[in-house]
Amino acid sequence: MEYSSSEIKHATSMSFLRLIDNHIINVPVIQRDYVQGRETDVVTEIRKQFVKDLLFYISDNSQSHNIDYVYGTVEYSNTEESKIFIPLDGQQRLTTLFLLHLYIAGMSNNYDTFKERIKGKFRYSTRKSSSEFCKGLISSNVWSELLIIKRNSESGTDIKPSRIIENQGWFFQAWKQDPTVAGMLVMLNEIDDQVNSESKIKKGISYEESFSEYINNLYIRLFSSEKEPIIFQWQPLDGYTRTDDLYIKMNARGLKLTDFEIFKALYEKSLNHSPSFKKCFEENIDGCWSDFLWRYEQTNTDAVLERIIRLMIGCGYCTEVAKPSKVILDKIFCFNKQDIIFAYSRFSDLEILHDIHLKENQISDNIKRIEVNIANHIIDAMSALCGEDSPLIKEESLCLPWYDERNEISYVLHENLSNIEYDQLVFFYAYIRFMAQYKGDLKTELPQWIRLIHNLVNATNINESTDMSEMFNSIERILKDIHDNPIIDWLCTKPVINKFSQNQVFEEYVKANLIKWGRDNNEVRWNRLIRENETDEYMDGQIGFLLVISGVYLNEFDSFNKEDSDKALKILDQASKNSRRIFSHFKRNFTDKLVEDHLLEQTMLINGMYLRHNTSSRLNFCNRPFDRDNSWKKLLEVPFKEKNNEGIKAFKQIITAKWSNENDAIESLQNMYDTYRQNHTHSDEWYAPFLGPYGKQLIDICSQGFIHKNNGHITLLHQSQMNHYHSELLSRELFFELKSEYEEYDFIHYASVRSGEENPGIYFEILICSIPVTIFIYHKRGWRLEIYDKSMLNKFSNTENWPKCEVELREILGKPVEDIKEYVPIDKQYIRDLLSRVNSNK
Repeated sequence: MEYSSSEIKHATSMSFLRLIDNHIINVPVIQRDYVQGRETDVVTEIRKQFVKDLLFYISDNSQSHNIDYVYGTVEYSNTEESKIFIPLDGQQRLTTLFLLHLYIAGMSNNYDTFKERIKGKFRYSTRKSSSEFCKGLISSNVWSELLIIKRNSESGTDIKPSRIIENQGWFFQAWKQDPTVAGMLVMLNEIDDQVNSESKIKKGISYEESFSEYINNLYIRLFSSEKEPIIFQWQPLDGYTRTDDLYIKMNARGLKLTDFEIFKALYEKSLNHSPSFKKCFEENIDGCWSDFLWRYEQTNTDAVLERIIRLMIGCGYCTEVAKPSKVILDKIFCFNKQDIIFAYSRFSDLEILHDIHLKENQISDNIKRIEVNIANHIIDAMSALCGEDSPLIKEESLCLPWYDERNEISYVLHENLSNIEYDQLVFFYAYIRFMAQYKGDLKTELPQWIRLIHNLVNATNINESTDMSEMFNSIERILKDIHDNPIIDWLCTKPVINKFSQNQVFEEYVKANLIKWGRDNNEVRWNRLIRENETDEYMDGQIGFLLVISGVYLNEFDSFNKEDSDKALKILDQASKNSRRIFSHFKRNFTDKLVEDHLLEQTMLINGMYLRHNTSSRLNFCNRPFDRDNSWKKLLEVPFKEKNNEGIKAFKQIITAKWSNENDAIESLQNMYDTYRQNHTHSDEWYAPFLGPYGKQLIDICSQGFIHKNNGHITLLHQSQMNHYHSELLSRELFFELKSEYEEYDFIHYASVRSGEENPGIYFEILICSIPVTIFIYHKRGWRLEIYDKSMLNKFSNTENWPKCEVELREILGKPVEDIKEYVPIDKQYIRDLLSRVNSNK
């Protein structure tokens, strides 16, 4: 159905007061509930911003402020003195204006005058409860009661309008189930909160005087000003009486502004202090940027634009302020279950963007600097992502194997933001900033740049958003320093690169010099071998240990010559191949013989005590290939201030040795271990048990690779700390040995403990005189024996059964019973003899 020209009149400017002076506002049955009072995050944001805007409009005497169109039909009734206006679009705004006028008139002691003006002029037909509530709210002056309470309050904020209203005799508690009534109460509380916030107390003036001055000014501006502060475009549809049908059709045709469109409009306005940025943003956001994304996306273009802007707000903020807030960063980037609605006012609340109502001379210089940096980041990002070199439209990636720019950037732009990791955002930032800032040969140098970032990021722990922020700042400094120089040449100058692993920074310097030397001396093997090893799935950029083993991990390359190069390349070639053969057995979610049998750990120990030192006297086997802090990769990391460590020394012996089968790492390492076992039947090293016949089981107990070493006392940590279950090395080895030799002895057990005050060890459960007894054997500066009851909580010598078991105990233990009331020093031969006596006694 179309509307005829007789049904639709031209819109006219209208205020709420002029409308009720000439019309009764009647919200029809078919209208939805009043939703601006809902307490969801999105609606709360809209409500806060709308009330904030309305109060600003009233206070601003420079102009009238238009709050968009209000459509509706006008009906004529013989029983009513006024015409009836039935809003079809704008009911939410009219209801908020109704509540705002009620509040300001009431709190300024002018309610009686307004009551006569509004009485019978605002109705709700959606529910009877809504209708009766509006009647009661208009008829009853709740405001005088609220004013009295505020006068007796220090701050005036502890009592809400809703509490006063709900205590009125005419208010039914069941009305709180009506969404419209509940929403109106929430909105009145919001108006009250913001009026209290805006009526700042001046020095020497009481709260009552400060509030009174502010609210009276609002009343004068709203009710008496010649220039009406708040207006709307009133569009009556005279003569069209099928209201419900008309509402359905208009609602189906209408499109509300999206959150992004609202943000965009406010953001454009906020750029008034930066005309060049404003012009660029306005011309492109609905022009070439949107057009490009439309061709790429086809749908949901605004969502991608919103994501880019949101990310650049965060990036622009953290690269401008000296110490960005972790709380703010987490909210912008949605880390740690934090979030923030994408709304201009939310960024303003965080003091990243200025309050949109401020005049330019009221905006702080600090906020202006942040905003300029954000605008620069937004425009640079849009240019990089929405231009002819955009990674989103590239058929082939320039940056593989280090970074699949098309898929990775698409992921950042589309995936739920809370699912995106720190390192993914660092790659994203590094890519778009290089695209925007680098002035050299982009096609040649972009892969080198991404390779550098890939290696640095992979080697550096990012624990929280502030770490990521520091990396952003470091990237900015690097790009400024590089300018238009080739990346390899720049790295050869040994530049300062902060916030990334300094071990990896030095490694990049060494590799760059080797690549450059090879380029200058027609030796292509350096570039080839470095790339082959860097792109190994496990090494993944970190190959410094290979350069140490090859003898080229140097501070200076001035004297490096062809003889040095040939010698190093020969070692590097063999070491690289053997390393990759070993590392090929490291797969996520999959293990094979080399890993399960701890073959590499044992072969490493053949060549020395390689375990990596941790805190609190702990050592780690570094045998969890993909653990962040204790992996083979971490063990082989080269400290830039010292060019070697025990782990690299031991690994060097393996990968530079002659292998029994050069294509089979498992066979070759097994052969090395078997040869060692044949030639070394005894060792005094404290770690010798790990190389013995039960070494695999002993290492396996350390599920996270940790042991605790206190002088000669070695504890196997089942997890990572002494307050978890743990075993003692020598007693565990003996336990495995005894269980293997005496398989039929089912009374041999091992007790792991969780406290450093307790001793783990072997125990035998036996019966003496039909009484359960536990013989406990442990190692603590030698072998010791103790006797307990069945619970192992009480020394057997302290129980009532001790005297009656004396004779049999002496026979089994082979010692006088008085010697074993505490503990008895023993040796391993005694333990074997004891086992035989215990078994004979069964």
